[in-house]
Amino acid sequence: MDLKEFLLWEQATRDCIDVKKIYVDMADDLVAGILLSQIVYWFLPDKEGKTKLRVEKDGHLWLVKGREDWWDECRIKPRQFDTAFKKLEEQGLVEKKTFKFNGDPTIHIRILWDKFLSRLQELLYQLEVTAAVSTVEEEKTRILDFAGFNESVKTDLQAQTLENAGFNESVKTDLQIGEIVLSKSVKTITKNTDIDSKIEGEREDAVVTAPVSESDLEFEYLLLKEIVEYFYPKDRTGGDLRRYVDAADIWRMWRTKYRDLTIYHVYAAIYTTNHSPGSTGYDATAIIMKRLEHAQELLIPMKQAAMNNVSDFKRRLIEKMNSRQTG
Repeated sequence: MDLKEFLLWEQATRDCIDVKKIYVDMADDLVAGILLSQIVYWFLPDKEGKTKLRVEKDGHLWLVKGREDWWDECRIKPRQFDTAFKKLEEQGLVEKKTFKFNGDPTIHIRILWDKFLSRLQELLYQLEVTAAVSTVEEEKTRILDFAGFNESVKTDLQAQTLENAGFNESVKTDLQIGEIVLSKSVKTITKNTDIDSKIEGEREDAVVTAPVSESDLEFEYLLLKEIVEYFYPKDRTGGDLRRYVDAADIWRMWRTKYRDLTIYHVYAAIYTTNHSPGSTGYDATAIIMKRLEHAQELLIPMKQAAMNNVSDFKRRLIEKMNSRQTG
């Protein structure tokens, strides 16, 4: 065989197995990850949607394979199987029992789905967080550059920054220095939204095209803070910065990169992150900012609930502002 023949063979051969890297992560071992991948393959339905498994015991479907049967499939030797399967058992991902099959005691294997899916969700979330943090750091730099802030300003935004952004004194008292980074151009942002339900008893047009005033931006920012504080109260962070959600960072990302989104889309991103399994312990701000990219899809199944809930937040915010004025 020469190099050309090898390349042709390599391109044509189907002598391979499909191993998702996350299964190796779940098993915390390469061989155990390959074994887990093959076990998962047998538990997946066939092309017609039917199960590949034929044995049912104790109310569960089982995969019938002995320790010597894995070599042909994935080049795992019997002793390697013993070691790898033990690791999977220790992780609580699988179990095996010995039942008679064709009259002989044979190993029966099944996936413990509760633990398997929980572990998979946890690792997928970690991967999402890692990607989100990386993206957020890049976006922070890009956004600050876009807004016209040089290095000396990035680390110490002064009150003049808020003045340049168009926020008056009444708002400055409620916003901390550095929370709002808006360029002059933000004042003329044009919104194009699809809203076809009643909000606070008033039907909005399907497409709204109107410049956003400074007062609108001020109110919208305060509304965002109300929503964030509801789902992520500062007094419940326990000093863990990962559990603290920075409304200012979300605002900057929203108003610079995702201008076409509405507060309802942002609400959907916040709500989804808050209700995601295994979210505790990860940088929630970064995840929310990453999910703004998919906020339109996130809003679809919860559109009416989002509109109703945001309407309630608006009402409470207005009441709070009125009470401050009268007080």
